[in-house]
Amino acid sequence: LVAGKTAKPFDNADIPSWIPGCPGIDQGTIYFTYAKDLCEVVLLLLFGWFYKRRITSKRPALPMNDGAEDFRAGVFSCCSERPCNCLWAFFMQQVRMGDTFQASGVTSFWAPTAVFVASRIIANLMGLVPGMPAGLPTTSMFFFQAIFYARWRNALRRELSLPRNDCGDFCLYSLCAPCLAAQEANEIDILSGVY
Repeated sequence: LVAGKTAKPFDNADIPSWIPGCPGIDQGTIYFTYAKDLCEVVLLLLFGWFYKRRITSKRPALPMNDGAEDFRAGVFSCCSERPCNCLWAFFMQQVRMGDTFQASGVTSFWAPTAVFVASRIIANLMGLVPGMPAGLPTTSMFFFQAIFYARWRNALRRELSLPRNDCGDFCLYSLCAPCLAAQEANEIDILSGVY
């Protein structure tokens, strides 16, 4: 501190962006985001490897739908049905989605993790663009992921003989992906008799 001057609190309000009144992204935020994303990816890979090895590879074949007309649990009742699925969906969502989608034959275990990693790379590259409004890269990441996740959810619906809901699934995956991941996990676990 220089005598007579007060310390300015951390604020990126003086960083310009394309949108008037919306602050841009400062260099410190960019470096913090790189470190955070690297930690997330390493944790996803470690927990994913463990989960796939200990649970997914030992899961029994998925039987046919037992006549249910839609997912048994509601979208926002994700924590009331099976708390363990709720925790996995909220803290390691792509790992739990990988198990669900592989068990149902929709896609490979690692596909949701690959989409997450790709979305973070794209968001970080967007953050380097001068004048990028703060928050836009992360927000766009949710929509990018929802394109893939909603498509896989509709494939899961087809496998389970459930009605399609393209627009609804995309919107819900954009807003609360962990809730849908838990709902799908609960359905697959019920059908395969796993808990």
